[in-house]
Amino acid sequence: MNAKQRSPVPGLPSSRWMMVWGAVLVVAVIAFMWNLFVMLRDTNRDAAYLELVGNLRVYSQQIDTSARVAVAGDTEAFTALEIAREAFDSALGELDNGRDGLPSPRDMLAGELAVLKKIWSEIDAAAATIVAKKESIQFLGEISKQLNDSIPEVQKKSGRIAEILAASGANARQVAQAERQAWLAERISRNVDRMLQGGSDASAAAEQFSSDTDRFLGILGGMLGTNQTVGTAALSGADALVLANEVEALFRVVGSSKSRIADSSTDLKQARTAADSIVQNAPKLFNATSVAADRITNFEDERQLNTGSALIFGVLIVIALVMIGVQSTLNTRRRLAMTGETNERNQQAI
Repeated sequence: MNAKQRSPVPGLPSSRWMMVWGAVLVVAVIAFMWNLFVMLRDTNRDAAYLELVGNLRVYSQQIDTSARVAVAGDTEAFTALEIAREAFDSALGELDNGRDGLPSPRDMLAGELAVLKKIWSEIDAAAATIVAKKESIQFLGEISKQLNDSIPEVQKKSGRIAEILAASGANARQVAQAERQAWLAERISRNVDRMLQGGSDASAAAEQFSSDTDRFLGILGGMLGTNQTVGTAALSGADALVLANEVEALFRVVGSSKSRIADSSTDLKQARTAADSIVQNAPKLFNATSVAADRITNFEDERQLNTGSALIFGVLIVIALVMIGVQSTLNTRRRLAMTGETNERNQQAI
């Protein structure tokens, strides 16, 4: 039997057959190594994508929490909101556009990114509104605190003025107006608190605040003799005048900032609406990040070079090695047979 007849591939010489399987082995090994390299590279990229999405999830929760606390006047919450907002925008930008050493997964994550960007645009606008109203919110919070601190003293002094007027024989109307001051001061403070809460009655509270403040200051001006248009008689007793001046000093900030307080109420209402928008959209944003994370974990199955292709190349390597081994064994047997035949002929010749 000659070499061609001994070849496992009919019509193909053994040497060429060895070259074919050798070439298959080389190509399979190169492909297998490249497959492993690409898989490792893509695995690292997917880990980076998942880290970005995880950061987005954390930032969305921080924005949700900070927005609600910020509209209550917490200074640190405004800072936290700005930081979380910038961090979310940066992370989303990296996920959408990529960065050095990390290409964007936009082609494989197009739908999920579109949803994320749509929800984020609404939350980002709402967060920007809250940050823009920071000064008004803090101002209104400071006024509320000052009022809550000073109102008990204002009520006490107003009550003392009423007692002095009653004891001095003042007419009933003048005494009633002095007593009414204590009630007005309490209602002014309560309306500022209602404005801070930013509920559906915030606008009504702002209107009542302006009206009560005008009435309070008008009566106080009449007592001090600086406003004769309200029909309030000026105080004549030294003790009552001292008390009235002390009330005026306690209430001076509110009186001089009445318009700004009312305007701040409008700003606060807008900030509250923005915070409500964030609260409503935050769960949607959180869910969108979860969907994106699930999608990223399935990237490997969608790539051409994955575990399956590595297995195929590995099988090819094994087949090539087996076939090369088989051919090597056949070649060895053939050489031994040829050597035996040669020796036999030599013996016969001898």
